[in-house]
Amino acid sequence: MKKRYLIMFLALPFLVLSCAQENLQTESTGKTISVTATLAAETDTPNTKISLEQDVLNIKLEWEEGDCIALCIVADQQAYTQKVDVVIDKENKKNASFKFTLPDDPKITKFDLYGMYGGNGFQENSTLVILPDNPVADTEEGIRKDMVLTFTQTDIDASSPSLSVNFSHLGSVFRILVSNTDATNFDVISEVKKAVLAPKSPGDFLGLHINAGKGDGRYNVKTETFSGTNRSVTEFSFELPLPVDLKPGKSQEFWAWIIPDGTGWPELELKLVDASYKVLYTTSNFKESKTSPPTFGKAYHFFADYDNDALTFSDLIRGKFTDPRDGNVYKTVEIIDKNSKKWIIMAENLRYLPKVVGPDEGDSEDAHYYVYGFEGTNVDAAKIYKVGEICHYQTYGVLYNWPAAMIACPDGWSLPSYDEWGNIFLAFTTFYTQAGPYFKAIGTKEDGDGLWKASDKATKATNSSGFTVLPAGNRTSGKFEYLEERGAFYSSSLDGSNKGGYHRFVYDVNGVTRNYCARTTALSVRCVKD
Repeated sequence: MKKRYLIMFLALPFLVLSCAQENLQTESTGKTISVTATLAAETDTPNTKISLEQDVLNIKLEWEEGDCIALCIVADQQAYTQKVDVVIDKENKKNASFKFTLPDDPKITKFDLYGMYGGNGFQENSTLVILPDNPVADTEEGIRKDMVLTFTQTDIDASSPSLSVNFSHLGSVFRILVSNTDATNFDVISEVKKAVLAPKSPGDFLGLHINAGKGDGRYNVKTETFSGTNRSVTEFSFELPLPVDLKPGKSQEFWAWIIPDGTGWPELELKLVDASYKVLYTTSNFKESKTSPPTFGKAYHFFADYDNDALTFSDLIRGKFTDPRDGNVYKTVEIIDKNSKKWIIMAENLRYLPKVVGPDEGDSEDAHYYVYGFEGTNVDAAKIYKVGEICHYQTYGVLYNWPAAMIACPDGWSLPSYDEWGNIFLAFTTFYTQAGPYFKAIGTKEDGDGLWKASDKATKATNSSGFTVLPAGNRTSGKFEYLEERGAFYSSSLDGSNKGGYHRFVYDVNGVTRNYCARTTALSVRCVKD
């Protein structure tokens, strides 16, 4: 039987899939037909590949080399399944094209086309999508490959097909972030293997579809129905590949791709479990119920903190941002100031490093970039520069003179003004003289659990803001100084003498100092989301 070849051009959300089976081998004969397909426009434009903002943004993925699509063509009551590679548009990675074969049968005047990404493809010669087995992961990248998206286009004219298809998410993403914020006892949570979400009341269900048995789950793209799934789900486990020891100041992510069943979720509790199924901790409070069902294509986030031998759900929203310029990934935190303004702020020092110089070079007009202790001009060498086991670039970030600080933030982010920093640092207290403990990273170098120099003069840091000030030091007067003792952040403001405004934290001082310095001084940078 002859086959006709159709080329489809796609404008898609960011998608990823690895071809797990042999691709269709197309023949050299047959008619080639060009078909255009466009995904419906999206309203959200976060810079992360998976949006990490609380409950509201679409999951966004990106075409990658080696991606493929699973197809099911239904013609004359017969289903034909294929897997085909995609060709990415180099100018716009939202766009891609692929070609597939259509039986060249004169009886076929109309056909239906179904497509999918992720999962395990179509059941052979069937419109049944093989659902992944309740996928979980410990990273964003790990869960992306298991997301399933589908499209449906019916009643296509076989003689002159003209298509516009829309890929839709078949599920949602749950992410749990557990942070050890214990600044009292500095306890380690040992051998964590699972995080388990369960209803507060044992008789309630989570409102999810999960596969009833390994490999059983199916979704019929034609009828939009599920089979081989269980909806009476009383708990959901997020299992890590290996047990982890969660140390003070560290966090652990748990990811899952889930299929909502059309209902909400009840009040929830969270358990941390070890490899022998022993419950280590259970939250002392509950995640509020959600009366409406989770939205397909959205990410839902659960934050929990461990402190002083207790695990609690937290209102502190922690996220991530990937800088498209260099791929650096930053933790972010939301802080609400006394004026009720919400700030999404980097919780790590900026590491953007287009060039680098030693401490003896600098001026107040041109942008200069430094890595504490590094005295060369090789960017790659600066990024791996270590003192002992500490990589200064990765740990403390880059030091910027004021002109460099003004252009350092990525698109969509900016350097706060002097007054904006002031409002942020008063979010947890009334006086600047009391702000330090809320923002400094916990632990001390002497105790082996932090980076700050120890002092009996200052109150122990709690970092209850999640901002995590590190003692990155500074560059001034041709030298680096105050590593492990001070951390300071530039603002976008100048005073009447053309000096740059900054806010500084010191190891033996409770407060935050506000002042201005020569623009040649190099300090750390934190950016806020516009």
